[in-house]
Order: sequence, then C-alpha cells, then structure tokens
Amino acid sequence: EVSGVKDNKFSKDFDRWRLAMTPDVSDFKVWSNYEYYTFNMLGIRTSTWMTKSNHHYYRYFTLTGKDPKDFDRIVEVGGGCGDMCKFINLMGFKGEYVIVDLPQVQDIQKRNLRDFTNVKWTTKAVKHDSKKKTLFISTWALSELTLAWREELVNALKPEHYLITYQRDFED
Repeated sequence: EVSGVKDNKFSKDFDRWRLAMTPDVSDFKVWSNYEYYTFNMLGIRTSTWMTKSNHHYYRYFTLTGKDPKDFDRIVEVGGGCGDMCKFINLMGFKGEYVIVDLPQVQDIQKRNLRDFTNVKWTTKAVKHDSKKKTLFISTWALSELTLAWREELVNALKPEHYLITYQRDFED
C-alpha cells in the first residue's frame, strides 16, 4: 500500500497522480480561497474539480482498458475551466489536446492551462485525422448544444474512442 492506495496498476504512477490531483495555488488570488475550495485526501490537498477529472479519467480506463494519456490527440468539446485537460496532461499526456468551446470560456481555459504548450483552441468542428489515434471527450457539454451542432461535431471528427457524460435530457 502507498499512502492508503492499494498496490495496483496505478500505484506506480502515484507521484504523478498526486501532482495531477493538486490544484495550482497560483490559481487562487487569496490563500483563504485555496483552503476553502480544497480538502485533504490521502495526504494531499485536492479539489472537487480535480476529483471529478480523476473519476472520469479512471472510469474511462476501467471500462475500456485504454489510458487517455496514450492517445495521439484528444478533442474535448466544452472544456469548462480546463481542469480535465490539465489533469490528463499532468498524468503524462504528450499529444495534441484540442478544446472546442466558446471564445469567452476559452479565455478562462487559457489562463488555467498557460503552462501547457500542447493545447489548441477552436470554435469550429475538428476534422477526423486517420493518422492520429484520437479520444473524443465531452463531459456535459453535448447536453448543452443544439442537435445540429452535435451532429456537425461528431460527423467531422468521426470518433472511434470517446468519453462522454451527459444530462438526463440528452436527445431533445
């Protein structure tokens, strides 16, 4: 056991995981906000955002046997504040990470992801690239898009691998 984590496939990457789970202190302008929005878990300081990203990451791995960090390219629709992108990069992802989102939200993501040079932003559908093993990620955003925009995104990318979470009312 490593700090309460049973020895398994992931215990080898415990130090990397520990880093990925720890929010950047510089993202909080006031120290009391850092303490308010973070908590202790397994001897590290983390946040609900990083815990959510961790859950999605390992749930995908558990269900598919594929590690998100092993893809050549990740295309995320609706990147939120950039926490999923940050988590995956900190877990060792070295490929191209493309976030499709609104320009106003991209400003927040660019601040949060300022240390990562592999991230690109767009407001347009990303085209399929047969030379790149691509993972399509969308956690909640597809539920917020029109059916026409969803179809355009999926038809352009033609994803073979995907991690999607969505609201209860999805098709309508």
